[in-house]
Amino acid sequence: MKREIKFRGRRLDNGEWIIGSYTLIQDGDGVWLEDKNLDVVKVVPETLGQFTGLTDMEGLEIYEGDRVKWLRHRMDGTGFFEEGYVEFKVDEQRTVVVNRFTTMDDREMLHDIIRCRQHNLRVVGNIHDNPEAIEGGRQ
Repeated sequence: MKREIKFRGRRLDNGEWIIGSYTLIQDGDGVWLEDKNLDVVKVVPETLGQFTGLTDMEGLEIYEGDRVKWLRHRMDGTGFFEEGYVEFKVDEQRTVVVNRFTTMDDREMLHDIIRCRQHNLRVVGNIHDNPEAIEGGRQ
């Protein structure tokens, strides 16, 4: 399977998002992406995220750093929503959804993003626009 390689990041000069840039430059002066006008502009390094190659149930592209919600089904036929954020785990060489809301002691649970997609995955924001949702732990 061939995956489209593109990136998003928040512009340093005006705070707007660049989404879907095919150009990524990382040098000693920072991180740069190409905007819709084909200008290469500096972005906040912490906001850089790569496209996963997947879309949610609404067709929205899923990037690293996205907050996602999905419906999980129990054996008794009932269901519940889980929420987490998308991250690439280098040590496991896979894209996962990190979920800090399922355990009583706030441990991180990792869910394979492909398995989450089978349960009506929906992008509900990102960790850069709503960091308190991730830092706050169990809700």
